[in-house]
Amino acid sequence: LVALFPGDDEPTAYEYEHGFVRVMRRGAAVWKYQRNDQGDITRQTDPDGNVTEYSYDKRGQLLAVWYPDHSCQRLIWNDLGQLVGEQLPNGGVRRYRYDDLGRQIAREDEHGALTQYQWDAVGRLLKVVLPDGATRALSYNPYGKITAERDELGRVTRYEYADGLHLISRRINPDGSQLKYRYDNTRLLLTEIENESGERYQLAY
Repeated sequence: LVALFPGDDEPTAYEYEHGFVRVMRRGAAVWKYQRNDQGDITRQTDPDGNVTEYSYDKRGQLLAVWYPDHSCQRLIWNDLGQLVGEQLPNGGVRRYRYDDLGRQIAREDEHGALTQYQWDAVGRLLKVVLPDGATRALSYNPYGKITAERDELGRVTRYEYADGLHLISRRINPDGSQLKYRYDNTRLLLTEIENESGERYQLAY
């Protein structure tokens, strides 16, 4: 890749070193990147000369980010490689907990608000308990596809799937409106979308 032209905007050009982007240019603006032997960015300089630095542990996990204003964000990992804490630049702390299968079961934000997650035996998310006690819930079919989502206000969105394809064919919104999908049964490609207003859009490949 030499240059990317995003519409009528200035072209974006890239310079590489050892397979990684070292310099990115868009018009007169230049971003520079320094990396470690693993290819992780250790220093980033934006077009205004602001520098952000990153440090990593032996596993390649991000340990700290130093921002241009000299503030620092630190990340804490357990021996299993799971993120268990973040110390934010403002001094706030976020905490994360996991079950024995490595699934996140709780997240506490910097204000002490706790969000909890419940999973089934095969690793599907079943319920999210929000800090105020409200819940979101998901249901699945035998193939692991989501068939219903209930939000914290009790509104339910349902999903139906094309016979034998396991591809979503219809989304039924809480207000009863529907979004429909149609496929090429041979190539399993999405060929038409019909929105809630009945407008149809064809997709060609």
